[in-house]
Amino acid sequence: MNPLLLPSAGAPTPQSRIILAQVSTPSAGLDWSYTVPNHYALEVTNIHARFLASATVATRSLRILFTSAGNNVTQAVQTSQPTASQDLRQFYGQGVGVSSTITIAGIVYNVLALPRCVLQSGANIQSLTDSIQVGDQWSSIVVQGIAYPLGS
Repeated sequence: MNPLLLPSAGAPTPQSRIILAQVSTPSAGLDWSYTVPNHYALEVTNIHARFLASATVATRSLRILFTSAGNNVTQAVQTSQPTASQDLRQFYGQGVGVSSTITIAGIVYNVLALPRCVLQSGANIQSLTDSIQVGDQWSSIVVQGIAYPLGS
């Protein structure tokens, strides 16, 4: 689907709706994924998630990958790498100009740019954690966006 054909792409319309989807927490050591609902195109506006690294030392790299029909559409990449036993709160958002990191009471908050794109029904949004360890845990995952209804 060409996002230019959507009515007022990027802004809610009477036909569109804002969604806030709580993604199931995966088992420790696994990444998460979310599938765009049937009969909708979705412009993801932000993603919130928590990543708790286990005590195992490893060079982890966190990415959010957008795929459609098995093809990579785009991705958001965290440039800093989580260390062992680190507790991170990830916020990926449209309109974030410069990625930033702040640590408060031992918790690391990362604010990262999210590429703007509209995904068709059945497209997938997923975390892709390089060198994920058995005890690493993603949780509190929320995908928010504007859903545009498609013809049945």
